[in-house]
Amino acid sequence: MKFIFSASVVALSCVIAKSAMAASASCPGPDQAYPDPRPLIENQRVCAKLGGDQWQEAHMPNGDLIDFKRGPNHPTDPSEKVGTWETNGKVVTYHYTGGNSYSYRVRAKRGSLLFCGVTDPSKEILATRMPAGLNAPCPQ
Repeated sequence: MKFIFSASVVALSCVIAKSAMAASASCPGPDQAYPDPRPLIENQRVCAKLGGDQWQEAHMPNGDLIDFKRGPNHPTDPSEKVGTWETNGKVVTYHYTGGNSYSYRVRAKRGSLLFCGVTDPSKEILATRMPAGLNAPCPQ
């Protein structure tokens, strides 16, 4: 599972052109296009896919970021805290334990969430969400 965690960090930080094409260059530049991200992601598990990589991270109200993996009660691959998240205005920042930090603007898009890189709006990830406490895999 270390590979999947590493892949999720890489996927969140280094979004390749394929994801930008899939999201159809949807990240608008002006700040007014983005709401406060907290209500969109707090107490939600964000399910994202990029190429062959897939990850699901729960955004707990206390700021913990939990990699769901195969669920909290799985005997060999349980959920674990991988860092923290916080919002500041219209930006959400992820701080990964022992790693880097990444910032995004987030908005709802056709029933999904669109994460747009702060320093490079062309870096975007289209994701779905579900309640953080739901002990079920992300939809495919």
